[in-house]
Amino acid sequence: FRRKTVDLASDDLKDAQFLYLSGCHDLALAPAAVNALRSFLSRGGTLLIDNCQGLKTFDIAARRELKKVLPQSELKPIAPTHEIFSSYNKISKVTYTPAVQRLNPKLNAPQLEGLNMDGGDLRVIYSPYGLGSGWQGDEHPQGRDYAASDALRLGVNIVTYAMTH
Repeated sequence: FRRKTVDLASDDLKDAQFLYLSGCHDLALAPAAVNALRSFLSRGGTLLIDNCQGLKTFDIAARRELKKVLPQSELKPIAPTHEIFSSYNKISKVTYTPAVQRLNPKLNAPQLEGLNMDGGDLRVIYSPYGLGSGWQGDEHPQGRDYAASDALRLGVNIVTYAMTH
């Protein structure tokens, strides 16, 4: 469970089980990174993509680049009954930052999207709202994020699910 920064285009991912990709801006994966991610996912690795601050620019880029990795696949909302919402914590309701609450005052359920791979397990998990700020204890009221306590609960569930599937 140690954290290690990797370069998808050049680092060996054979021992990795879980990758975390986060960003706020446009990104472009090099062809070598696309191939490495495809291989990582096909051998059972799990990729968590976190839209830091919930920005549209990153959302568009992440979806575009994921299409390069898995052209036949598309992110789909993860059902509220999915095991990821109960793998450790039982999560049916969450709190969002004021920026999200202003845009969607009735939103109180976790919003995650995912891709299932061959065995049916989620191998790509995408959070359209930021998780990382909450994990660091940073308050960004203008960011489109989960509240810190709920970001932590979701993070524990995501990692628990990834390590047990």
